[in-house]
Order: sequence, then structure tokens, then C-alpha cells
Amino acid sequence: MEFCKINPAATFGTLSYVGKKEEVTEYDQTARRNKVVGVAVALLSSKQRETLEVVIPPRLNLSTFKYGEVVHVEDVRCEPVSEAAGDGAVKGWSIFATKLEKGAAVNG
Repeated sequence: MEFCKINPAATFGTLSYVGKKEEVTEYDQTARRNKVVGVAVALLSSKQRETLEVVIPPRLNLSTFKYGEVVHVEDVRCEPVSEAAGDGAVKGWSIFATKLEKGAAVNG
């Protein structure tokens, strides 16, 4: 289910690479183990004025990115995060992108 597709340049402004945080896994019931579904990276947003955690595919090579380098993301979607216990209210959002590249966005 797609919740929210956004225009990254309009929503986040200029993004700067701050670093790789951790691998994101989910439990694969058929294999009975966790499988890596992405890598969380920290990006500083000029419009949001905070550091965002964006999940990108694990196959993307992050070794060439430097701290503070201007980057852009493509095909961004947001999904709500809620607590399992309680009233199920949304407590935050997870941000996913299919691409992370150096340089400012072309259309933004």
C-alpha cells in the first residue's frame, strides 16, 4: 500500500549527507531469519531543519559519499509508524527512497 509520495526538493529543500546509520531488517517467516531490506542514512534537510533518517536499498554504494556533501533522493515515499500496543496512533513516519545521488536535484 502506497501512503504518501512526495517531491523531495519541495519538502526537504537541500539535503546534505551526514552518514550511514544502520542496516534495516525485517523478519522473513519462510526463512525464519531477518533479511536486510535497506540501509538507513542520515540526511540534513534545509527546509525541515533537522536530520532525517532515510532508508535506501542495500545495494547502493555509500563509500564515495563524504560528510556534508549535497545529495538528492528519488522516488521518495513515506509510511506511518504506529505502536503495536495502545490506540494505534501514528507516532512518526518512515521515509524510503530508491536512489541517493550526489549533487542537487535537477528539478528543484
